[in-house]
Amino acid sequence: MKNSYIPVNNSIDKALAFAPTLSESYRKTNQRISTKPKYIETVDTVENLMKQGWMLDGVCENRNKSSFKIDSHYVKMSHPDLTMKTNKGGTEGIANLYIGNSCNGTKAMNIDFGMYRQVCSNGLVRFDGEQIGSIPHSEKGQKKFPIIMSKINEYAADAMEEFAQFKAKELTTSQIQKLTRDALKLRFVGRSDINPAQLNKSHRVEDEGNQLWNIYNRVQENLTKPGMLVDAQGNLINGIVSVKEDMDVNKQLFSFFSEKVIGLEIFLFSLIIVSDSSKLDDKRLRK
Repeated sequence: MKNSYIPVNNSIDKALAFAPTLSESYRKTNQRISTKPKYIETVDTVENLMKQGWMLDGVCENRNKSSFKIDSHYVKMSHPDLTMKTNKGGTEGIANLYIGNSCNGTKAMNIDFGMYRQVCSNGLVRFDGEQIGSIPHSEKGQKKFPIIMSKINEYAADAMEEFAQFKAKELTTSQIQKLTRDALKLRFVGRSDINPAQLNKSHRVEDEGNQLWNIYNRVQENLTKPGMLVDAQGNLINGIVSVKEDMDVNKQLFSFFSEKVIGLEIFLFSLIIVSDSSKLDDKRLRK
């Protein structure tokens, strides 16, 4: 099902105009949805983050495939001061936050960390194995929410550092070939009519080379964007148009690269950082 982020230029009013389900009053009046007493409002979360320097970039709503009713919404934010530098000192990427929330609170609010890469307009999403940004609509979630908000910039900086570590590893030709074969299965399970070598095609000078970072960006772009892949008959493969599918594939891709290529030395290092923070949060939540 097609949906995409609508730019709102850091305006709450525009966000509510394009995605009215962010508003509790709209949900109750127009959708007759009663949220849980402990429901965590997306618009309150956005306003909290804006006070911490985050910019409101875009919003979208998702319709249920069977009922066609809007059952969830998504928000994309960026922080201009949390960046990843190029080797020449320029800005290569800006930290992103992706917030997803159900309209009635039956599913937890999810906050995912990522990066917007300016050179190719790619949105990279980091997989969070510890689910730091999963906040249930419950008493526990109400206690967890302020802790997450107070550490959000720290978590985002850690995510940016993980992306930067991808630059530290070089891959051999055989490693790249195996990587592209396996990465193709993240989106196209059981298909043998798509040549995985297409995932390694570079579309700009900045993406050339055998650094893991370059390969990661080539694979991500070719796997998700329209017009990048063709099947054995020469037919163009559609790109991903669903925000939810795009998030899911990107998170799987990050996890795949971390586990399959970098190995445990970097992946576990990042989880130790996350785990230590989570343990601190858990102790606070038990009080």
